[in-house]
Amino acid sequence: LIHNQIYDFGQSLIYTLMEYFMLAYDLYKKQENVLKTHLVESKVAHIYIKKGDFDQANIYIQLAYPYFVLQNIGANKGSFYSLLGMFYMYQYEFDKSIAAYDTAITILDKFEFTGMLHTAFANKAAMYSHMGMSEKSIHMYYEVLDRLAPEDTLIRATLFLNIGTAYHKQANVDSALFYYNHALILNESVANKENITRIINNIAIVHKQQANYDEAIKYFQQSIEIKKELGDLKGIGTSLMNIGAVFGTMGNHEKAIMYYLKSINILLKHDGLTSAAMAFNNIGNNKLDLEDTDSAYIYFFKALHLREKIQDNRGLITTYISLADIYIHEYDNIDSAYFYASKALSLANEIKDGFGKLKAEIVIARYNVQNGNYKKAIDLLKPSIEFLEQQQMHAELSEIFEILSKSYEGLGDYK
Repeated sequence: LIHNQIYDFGQSLIYTLMEYFMLAYDLYKKQENVLKTHLVESKVAHIYIKKGDFDQANIYIQLAYPYFVLQNIGANKGSFYSLLGMFYMYQYEFDKSIAAYDTAITILDKFEFTGMLHTAFANKAAMYSHMGMSEKSIHMYYEVLDRLAPEDTLIRATLFLNIGTAYHKQANVDSALFYYNHALILNESVANKENITRIINNIAIVHKQQANYDEAIKYFQQSIEIKKELGDLKGIGTSLMNIGAVFGTMGNHEKAIMYYLKSINILLKHDGLTSAAMAFNNIGNNKLDLEDTDSAYIYFFKALHLREKIQDNRGLITTYISLADIYIHEYDNIDSAYFYASKALSLANEIKDGFGKLKAEIVIARYNVQNGNYKKAIDLLKPSIEFLEQQQMHAELSEIFEILSKSYEGLGDYK
């Protein structure tokens, strides 16, 4: 529990945490200590959620569910509902997540469990941010801040970080940096190095988006130094991947690929398969920019095989779209492009990935235009225009207008 509280599930300690929890779990079961057994089940479920292994998380949630939901009253029950809220949030079952968080807040408020109540409020706010409802998220974070006691430095520091993240999602970079810097000061005051690396990483991303590339690289490198102190090898691999992304944006594709390969070498050895697959896909994109189509194709397939192995559905959608694009733009093979776009669309509908769905529909619309199904292409793309305009996604809008123009021309509607 000390590891849990100090490091907040730092990636370098996840396996240590799991080892000790499972030792405790076996001992509590032998002692027939029902409460402690189920408490450890909820802790193990929490770790699996943090790892992104939701099938394993669900196994332990189901083991603990009857005890906490049907029998237990008070803090443990409220805390378990907060865990359910987090589980449903990452499964994109937002209605269930809201219901679980509301139940947790009602229970914890009734019994005046202040710390857990703040956590439940903050988690619900994070869920709204996850849904893209940044304003509602920020409002809830402020509500939690108003409830805090002066000595709640660590919670306040985390909330500042989360508010900064919510503003960042709104592209309000000035407010994002304001809260990131306040969060950094507070986390440095309590020596919370895990949060410090997260904040520095976020500041680096802001600088990348503002084309302050030297500053972005500087902050990513600072993050690497702190992660070395923590022994967070997976985190080091992720930061190297982020530096690769900066060089790719700068147009220095050879250097980008060098950093991606360094990151992959670390990530494959230290439970970073999801990030390694992303790096493979990004190398493919950089190879395309270097006009090395065949190498790009090879790296996209490396990403595909790894994402299939770990069942990374969101990643699979990205790689399917990458393969569809390479077939349609580089190999002039519309049928293969349609095959991968259809796979992406099916998976995007299944997991409710709106952006992945849109990218797949763009490829399928091109397929329809090439086959003379102009009305199908129009019906597929027109509903997305308003959303893209609201999100200021200009590249996707430009592509859609180009396809719509060809479609109307095909129908003889030149106006």
